[in-house]
Amino acid sequence: MENLEQNLNIDTKKSKKKKIVLVVLICIVALAIVSASWAFLIQPEFFPTIYWKTYKSEKNGFQVKYPRDYQFGTETRTKTDWQYAPFFSETEKESFSLKKEAERTTIRFTVYDNPEKLNPREWNDWANKNNDRIIGAKEEDDYLDFFKDVAVNDMPAIRIDADLPGQISSRVHMTKDDRLFDIFYIENLKNNKNNKDVFDLFLKSLQID
Repeated sequence: MENLEQNLNIDTKKSKKKKIVLVVLICIVALAIVSASWAFLIQPEFFPTIYWKTYKSEKNGFQVKYPRDYQFGTETRTKTDWQYAPFFSETEKESFSLKKEAERTTIRFTVYDNPEKLNPREWNDWANKNNDRIIGAKEEDDYLDFFKDVAVNDMPAIRIDADLPGQISSRVHMTKDDRLFDIFYIENLKNNKNNKDVFDLFLKSLQID
C-alpha cells in the first residue's frame, strides 16, 4: 500500500512538472509571436529606416541608409561639369546618387576635399571663388550666401531649401576634418506630394567617422 501511495505521489509530481514545462513553453511561444508581430508591424512605425539598405564608404569614413526602392548609382563628372565646375570636379573624392524614377526623386551625395579644414560656410565661399577664378568669371568680394545654419546629427552644417511650382530641392553642406559632404535633394512634384521626409531621414541616418 505504501509503495502504491509513493508511486502515486511520484506520478503526481511528474504530472505537475510536465504542466509547468508546458506552461513555460506556451509562454515562450506567445512571447515569440508578440516579438515577431512587434518587429514586423510596430517597429517600422517607430524606426522607419530599419529595413533600409546601408551604404558604407571605407575610403571616406562614412555610412548612410537609404530606402530599398531607391536605385543606387555612382556619379561621374560630365563634360559640362568640367567646363562650368572644374574646381568642384577636381576636388571631388566620391559621389553617388539615389533615384526613384516613379516619383522623380533624386538624392545626390558627394564628398569633396577640404584641405584647409574649413567650416561649411567658409568652404562654400572658398570653393565658389576658386571655381570662378578658373572659368574666368568675375570674383565677388562677398559670395552670395543663401544658406542657413543648421545641425545634422549634432554636427554644424548649412542648408538651403527651394520650393518652386512643381519642384522642390534642398542642399546641405557639412564638414568633418578634411572632407566636405554635399548632399542634394531634388524632386519634380506629382499631385503636390513629396518625399522630403525621406531626405530628412536619410540625413539623420548619416554617420561620419
